[in-house]
Amino acid sequence: MRVKFPKLDKIFVLVILVSLILVGGILAAVIVNNRFTTERQNQHAQQEQKQKQDEQKQKKDQANSTRFTRSFCLSRADTAYEDYLKINSTSTYTDANGQTIYNMPQSNWNFADKQKQEAYDNCYKQFPN
Repeated sequence: MRVKFPKLDKIFVLVILVSLILVGGILAAVIVNNRFTTERQNQHAQQEQKQKQDEQKQKKDQANSTRFTRSFCLSRADTAYEDYLKINSTSTYTDANGQTIYNMPQSNWNFADKQKQEAYDNCYKQFPN
């Protein structure tokens, strides 16, 4: 003859149910944690990608700015050279191609060429690639 312990059966079922609820809660917590971890990793990757894009854009903008500024500097050097030729030439005439030809002593040409080269060198030093 078998003796039944009704209270123990109920306690056993209750323990099993509580254990299942705990295991389910733990699994849910793990899943949620994994989802948040994945989202954080995605956000971090997106932030890094955006930062790289911003750095590339900044470098490109800086390079364009440097090129523009160097071009402006070289243009000023050319203008100063032309102005020197106009002021210090003894005579001018226009050739068949429409270009102005300046006449002046060789020492003036040497000085003008040296000044122009120094101005160009300064532009390249001041605004490197």
